[in-house]
Amino acid sequence: MPEEKYSSRISYTLIGNLFRAVISFVTSMFIARELAPENYGRYIFLIGIFIALKQILDFSSSSAFFTFISQRKRSLKFIKIYWAYVALQLLLPLFLIGLVIPSDLINTIWKNESKTLIILALIAVFFQSTVWPITVQMAESLRKTYYVQITNVSLVFLHFLVIVSLWYFKLLAIPFLFIVITIEWLIASLLLLNIFKKNYLKISYENYDDDSFKNIFNEFWIYCSPFIPLTIFGFINDFGEKWMLQTWGGAEEQAYFGIAAQYASIALLATVSIIKPFWKEIAEANKKKDFKLVKKLYLNSTRLLFFVGLIVSIPLLPWANDILFIVLGESYAAGSITFTIMLLYPIHQSIGQINGTMFYATEKTRSYVIGNIIFMIFSILTTIIVLAPKNFLIPGLNLGSEGIALKLVLLQLIQVNLFSWYLSKIFKWNFDGFNQIVLFIFSLFFIYSSHLGIKQLSINNIYIEFSLTTIVFLCLMLLIVLIQPNKVGLSKDFINKHIFLRKKNN
Repeated sequence: MPEEKYSSRISYTLIGNLFRAVISFVTSMFIARELAPENYGRYIFLIGIFIALKQILDFSSSSAFFTFISQRKRSLKFIKIYWAYVALQLLLPLFLIGLVIPSDLINTIWKNESKTLIILALIAVFFQSTVWPITVQMAESLRKTYYVQITNVSLVFLHFLVIVSLWYFKLLAIPFLFIVITIEWLIASLLLLNIFKKNYLKISYENYDDDSFKNIFNEFWIYCSPFIPLTIFGFINDFGEKWMLQTWGGAEEQAYFGIAAQYASIALLATVSIIKPFWKEIAEANKKKDFKLVKKLYLNSTRLLFFVGLIVSIPLLPWANDILFIVLGESYAAGSITFTIMLLYPIHQSIGQINGTMFYATEKTRSYVIGNIIFMIFSILTTIIVLAPKNFLIPGLNLGSEGIALKLVLLQLIQVNLFSWYLSKIFKWNFDGFNQIVLFIFSLFFIYSSHLGIKQLSINNIYIEFSLTTIVFLCLMLLIVLIQPNKVGLSKDFINKHIFLRKKNN
């Protein structure tokens, strides 16, 4: 298959991630409903702890790896050395948990979970959150987005079938979930690595003068060393957030937040479809000093992702309580406020990921690191305030999952826009803050006016009401696309070709 164009890769990724988002959400809700809040909270807590640990083991090396292989072709020696480091990221914590860390400390950290379950969680998270993303990066560096998305969609569909099978045979328990995740992501990674190997051998050269172990180490060290403080504070922030919620809120509050965060992360699968292709193109354009292309890619991507974020989040706001009750049952009703707040999270998170990609891909990391450290320190302090009981050393508000959700949304709003403003000054383009405000206000007006209008019809069927409200909302949002396509990162030529099906005149 010939090298894929940027626009085609975006399309493949968007379509693939939309399918993936829907299937993943259904699967997650099925698991949550069957496990019930307490067990689902334990499951989410174990995963969250090791995702936090992944940061400090990775030390931004995966970002460096993708940037380096995107800039130019590297030797197989370079790739093998990095994979040796990846293996170490599993072996080291296995050794520490299995043989070194005292049992009392393990019980304190993991809230009396069994060592076997802890190790199963570690291995599952390693293959899902470390091995798989790296294999995707390798395939994306060769612009093999089509194969990535085919594998992605196939995997999540298979996962759904396996989960349903476990439920049917009454085996849907936390240990089996971790075993299934490990096997699935291992097989998927091996398949994608095989595709990479076949294609890379055709274009790779073994003998690079600069690919000695020393030079490779120095290359990674120069890239990653500025991120060491950021990595440490990121780990403290993420680990502390999960641990404090489990300690002061309990497993059920962990479950409520986990459900809300799960929707946010799944929504992001649809909104961050362009991250890997964008990273590849930005890295190349910056290397060639084509700053005009850098500006075009950034502005179009952020505008489009913000608009898509509104589409996947805003329509659910009037129906948040109903959705939670219908999908998960009465046992999750106490998490409705948390869920409602977190519906707003994907709107700016996608822009935040684009901003981070810009700093990584263009190797402008110093300001990014300093800014993030400041926000993480503030985030840690805020987490203590919203979660801690009133009799704690620092008197807290004891807000549980609702407090965490509110903290995340507000801090993200501030952080993303500050970074966006800073990038606009570096690369000399206009800050899109006003455009975002206008689109957000319009989307809120559209959804609530549509909701009230449909309510007047007295249909008395929530499914029909939701469907009609969403359709009206999407039609109104489409008007923005048609009237002002540049405000959502599209061009008039794109609208004519893909919506009106007009061929561009030569």
